[in-house]
Amino acid sequence: MEAADTYFPSIHADKAGELIKLTCFISEDLKGITKTISGLDDQAVRYIVGASRYGENSALSGIGVIVSVNNPHFSGRSYGLALALADKILRYGKAQNNGRIIATGLVEPDGCGRVDGIQSLNNKLRLIVDHVRSGDSIWFPQVNLDTNDKEQQQLLRDIRAAGANLHAISHVNQGEGLLWPETTKVNEEPARQPKVAKRQWLLATGLLLVLLVASLLLLKPQMQHLWKAPVASEPMEIEPGVRQQQVSRQTENQETPVPLS
Repeated sequence: MEAADTYFPSIHADKAGELIKLTCFISEDLKGITKTISGLDDQAVRYIVGASRYGENSALSGIGVIVSVNNPHFSGRSYGLALALADKILRYGKAQNNGRIIATGLVEPDGCGRVDGIQSLNNKLRLIVDHVRSGDSIWFPQVNLDTNDKEQQQLLRDIRAAGANLHAISHVNQGEGLLWPETTKVNEEPARQPKVAKRQWLLATGLLLVLLVASLLLLKPQMQHLWKAPVASEPMEIEPGVRQQQVSRQTENQETPVPLS
């Protein structure tokens, strides 16, 4: 596949907003490198692509890509999910010939492909309602899904009524089998954040120390009883006859001093 397109909703301060088209191209010259054009930030794009490829065990994980948008006049990082999905489809192919892919969500550099929430999802859903077509698939963060938000639920119903599919996801790889074939060979080990893992290790260590101290305090009375010095036994009474015999033997065993001349 030479190119892959996705779209993301962009809300402008003084305008109704628009769906911005994002395109990824394969570059034979850029081995494992991501290059951007049309005003995107190279480092930000590189971080997003790197995070979305986390855990891939395939030769295709090292392919270089070029990323462009048809309108660079936007702010924010909610295009991250659209970029991550386009990168996957570009390298592994499209699973089916469906409609447009419209996505919004954050893909943080240290999230290992996790899809984080965005601000004002309802505003973006309103924009999607105005531009959605039958056959489109809409992807957004699962953390933003609020079943108690009546406005949001109505917007989602309107999108379904237009013939589009909705996908609330928590990880980029949930698009596998739906957007690209199940051939990415992603490692089974779940993504972990170093900070969270370290915090859990410290918590477990602290709990172990508390249990150890509590055990020592409970065993202290028993240990004191074991360490207590033995009580001296009562002196044995000796009968007068026996005492006299002992004294006689002691006298016999004593050496007689030699007189000095």
